[in-house]
Amino acid sequence: MCAAAVPDGRTLLVTATSRGAVRSWDPATGEAVGRLNPYGSPIRSITAVPISAAHTLVVAADTGGGVHVWDPAVDDPWERGAAVQLSSCAHAGAAHRVAAVAAVPAPGRTLLATGDDQGVVRLWDPATGDPAGDALPAGTGTAGLPVMAAATLPDGRRVLATGSALGRLRVWEPETGTVQHIALDLAPTCLAAAGPDLIVGHDRGAVALPLTGR
Repeated sequence: MCAAAVPDGRTLLVTATSRGAVRSWDPATGEAVGRLNPYGSPIRSITAVPISAAHTLVVAADTGGGVHVWDPAVDDPWERGAAVQLSSCAHAGAAHRVAAVAAVPAPGRTLLATGDDQGVVRLWDPATGDPAGDALPAGTGTAGLPVMAAATLPDGRRVLATGSALGRLRVWEPETGTVQHIALDLAPTCLAAAGPDLIVGHDRGAVALPLTGR
């Protein structure tokens, strides 16, 4: 699930299931207020991507490797609203079957990151649907179910952490291309940024890793 701001001032909670049910909820009332995913594609990963201070799009990867972009501010799930789908030519041409999505802060905007089971991570501009910058290619030990989390560090650097079931983490600075490799003795199941730390969830609990070092 993820939280999405809409222009009327509310912040909605958006939930998704592997059966394809994607709904938005008003946390103040607990009521469902909208439905997304009109095609009913089973969802594997979901994230919120801000396009302004008061407007957030919802992006999801389905189990077939496709990516969907929805605007929770519109009532009809078939209406596009402010949502722009990713470039089908760029997506298909890269043979990129997306398994995970994440929002990545960038100067003056927020980008969308998509990761596949081979360890490739690509960045996209949600305003145009076009690729944004170079991709992070697959590397040794990066294949498998991907997990991702982005953060802005206290010194202003913006990083995207990616992990695989083999216990390899990569901390990528898209603006400079710098990649830091971290080997773990556990298989990460989820990642989250908490200030200068990266929280790594695994099947026995969670650990915190500092992201401030180079």
